[in-house]
Amino acid sequence: VGQRGGMRHHQTMTAAIDWGYQLLSEGERALFLRLSVFAGGWTLEGAQAVAQGLGIGADDVPALLGRLHRVSMVLAQEADGALRFRMLEPIRQFAAARLDEQGQSGLAKQQLLAWYVKRCKAIAAQLVGPQQALGYQFLSSEFDNLLALLWWSKQGRQAELEDALRLAADLWRFWQVKGHAKEMLAWFDEVLPLASGLSRPVLADAQNAAGVMARTCGHCAAAVRLHAAALQLQRELGHRRGEAVALNNLCVVARDQYDHEAVERHGRASLKLAREIGDKHLEGLGLMHVGTALRGQGRSVDAEASFSQSFAIFSELGERRAMATLHNFLGSMAQAGGRWEEAAQCFEQSLALNQDLGDHWGLGISTFNQASLAFATGEPAAAQTQLMHSLAHYRRAGARHGVEECFVLQAQLAQRLGRLERAAWSWGVVEQLEQDMGKVLPPALKP
Repeated sequence: VGQRGGMRHHQTMTAAIDWGYQLLSEGERALFLRLSVFAGGWTLEGAQAVAQGLGIGADDVPALLGRLHRVSMVLAQEADGALRFRMLEPIRQFAAARLDEQGQSGLAKQQLLAWYVKRCKAIAAQLVGPQQALGYQFLSSEFDNLLALLWWSKQGRQAELEDALRLAADLWRFWQVKGHAKEMLAWFDEVLPLASGLSRPVLADAQNAAGVMARTCGHCAAAVRLHAAALQLQRELGHRRGEAVALNNLCVVARDQYDHEAVERHGRASLKLAREIGDKHLEGLGLMHVGTALRGQGRSVDAEASFSQSFAIFSELGERRAMATLHNFLGSMAQAGGRWEEAAQCFEQSLALNQDLGDHWGLGISTFNQASLAFATGEPAAAQTQLMHSLAHYRRAGARHGVEECFVLQAQLAQRLGRLERAAWSWGVVEQLEQDMGKVLPPALKP
C-alpha cells in the first residue's frame, strides 16, 4: 500500500508541476527547461549563457527569471552578496525530462560547458593574484555544476571531452585547495585514456593537473609519471612556460621524497626558463624550490635568501597562497635555529592567510607547524591540540601528503609522555603510509 501511495504522490506532484508549466509563456517555458542543466543553482550570468539560441535577448532574462520566481518554478536566494537561483529537485527533474524529450539536453550542456571553459579561464588566472579569495568563492558556488558537466562530457563528442579536460586542467588549484583532489583524480583516471586523439597542449595541461591530484592524494609514483609525461609533451610542443610548470611540479614531488638534489636540479632549470620568458610567478616558484633544496642540504643562509627573494615576488603579485607557504618555510627555519618567537609569528601569518583563502590543505600544514613548535618548546598539551586540528584539516582536504608527518609527531609526543604502546602504534601507521605512498622518510624522522 505504501508503495502505491508513494507512486500516487509522485504522479500528483508531477501533474501539479505540469499544470504550472502549461501556464507559462513560450519564452518562460524555453528558459525554464534550459535552466534544468544546472545541478547546483545558477546566477543571472549563467542563465543568460544557457538562454543563447532561444531567441531570448540577454536583457530579457532578468524579467523572465522574475516571473518564474513569482510562480515558484525557481527559487532565489542571496549568497555571499550575490543573487543565486535554483529549482527544487522534483521541479528540476521534471524540466530535465522535458528538455531531454525535446532532444535539447545535450545542446544545452554543450553550451553551458563552453561558457564555463571561457569563464573559468579568467577565474583560474585570478587564483594567483590579490582577488584569489573571490575566485575560490565563485568556484565553490559552481562546484556541483562543474562536476556534473565534467562527468557528462564522457558521453559526448570529442569536442566536449576536450573542453572538459581544458576546464579541469585550468582549475587544478581549486580542486586541490578545496579538498576535491580524490574525486578529480578518479575523473582524470577515467578520462585521460580517452584523450589520445585530442589537442596535445590540452593533454599536456591535463596530465599536469592529474599529477597534482595524484601527489595530493599521496600517489607519488603516479604523480612523477604524469608530470614527466607533461614535461616531455611540453618540450615537444616548444611550450617553454609549460615546460617550466612541469619542472616545478617535479620539484614538489621530489621534495616530498626528500630528494634534494633533484629539487635543486629541476628548480634551477625552471627558474632559468621563468627568467628567460619573464614570468614572475614561475620565478617566485623556482626560487622557492631552490630554497627548499638548499635547506635540505644544510645551507641555511642561502636557503633563507632564496625564500626571501621568492616572498618579495609573491608579495608584489599579491599571491597569498604562495606567501602562506613561504611563511611556513621561513618559520621552520627559524624554529630550527631556536628563534621561537620568529617561528611562531611566521606560522600565525601562514595560518591567517590560509584561513582567508579557505585552503584546507594549507591549514593542515600551518597547524602542524604550530604543533611541531609547541612540541619543541616543551608544550605537549598545546602540541596535541594543534596536531588534532592539523589532521582534521588534512581530512577535510582529502590529502594524504603531510599526514605521515603528523603521525611522526604523534609518536614523538607519545614517547615523551611515556605512552609507549601508542608510540609504537603511531610508528606503525607511519610505516604503512610510507608503503602506501611510495615515500620514505629520512632517518632523522624515524625512531
